[in-house]
Amino acid sequence: MLAIVHIGAPKAGSTALQETLRANRGRLWSQGIFAFAPQWGPFDRALSARFANQNEPVIPNLRDKFATPAAMHRWSMRNWQDLERRVHKNRPEVTILSSEHFLDLAEPEALYGALRTIFDEIAVICYLRDPVALYPSKINQQIRDGLRLSQLETPDAFAYRPASRIEAHVRLADAGRIAVRNFDRANLTGGDIVRDFCQRCEAIIGRPVGMPRVPEQSNESLCGAASAWLLGVNETFVPAYASLETIAARRGVIMRLRADPVLAEYPRLKLDDARMAQCIRRNAAPVIAHHNSAYFTDQKQWPEAAATVDHGGGPEDARARMRDWLWSYADPQALRRVIEVATAER
Repeated sequence: MLAIVHIGAPKAGSTALQETLRANRGRLWSQGIFAFAPQWGPFDRALSARFANQNEPVIPNLRDKFATPAAMHRWSMRNWQDLERRVHKNRPEVTILSSEHFLDLAEPEALYGALRTIFDEIAVICYLRDPVALYPSKINQQIRDGLRLSQLETPDAFAYRPASRIEAHVRLADAGRIAVRNFDRANLTGGDIVRDFCQRCEAIIGRPVGMPRVPEQSNESLCGAASAWLLGVNETFVPAYASLETIAARRGVIMRLRADPVLAEYPRLKLDDARMAQCIRRNAAPVIAHHNSAYFTDQKQWPEAAATVDHGGGPEDARARMRDWLWSYADPQALRRVIEVATAER
């Protein structure tokens, strides 16, 4: 039996893919493919939480589901038991598993050890996002998570995932059965991750895979104006000490901001500051060179850093440039709409 394991990376279409897998479980099963999804709880943590560091506190957005890291670990173990039971009972030809947190496991050997007790073969699919494209998405996520301006990663301090993370999975998966893709619409089959993922699966199993039901876009970033407004709110928000009621209220505000059709027309964060972008490319230069030569030889490649990079005036200047970049999205009309949506009666 074969497991096709989607290992992420984070902020590279994983949520859209997982929701599509969940929506198409019946159609996939009719093709001999079992797409595992938890009966409840966050899809991305269902299998990965088994290997997480239990000394780290549960993030605020999950505290209403899991009071302690141990509780989340027990839930993940039950998901693994459910996976093993279903696979052994039904013996599907192919099983698809997905978590963007697999890629960043401190000891991926434990994941593959667990997989090999269930499956005969393991293939891996991974999507990696250009560092400059990833940065605004990560900043947006950090703002939604409650970080203050002083806690956000500046371009100078932004550390892109080292090549060793993906290389560990290359060693542990079955030889030659790993596909690493540049997560760029111009590079993906059909311009989206679902169609591209289907094509990778087809290449692995040697036959077509039908998965036509694609849900609406999910886990969308806030528009730039909403991100700037929420960053100001974060100055009085301390995630570690926030009550469940406060966390739920904040989540509701963010959901309304993301769902509002007027705000959807405003631009999202995009790194159009050339010096900030070049700082990121400079810091990620070894990873960019590695991925271009190891994985993207037949794909759209990531641009490399310019020969010379203006470093600016140090950390304080970098923080100021980032602040100015974020606040450039806060025009009065957009902010008015943000506040209207955030304070609307429900």
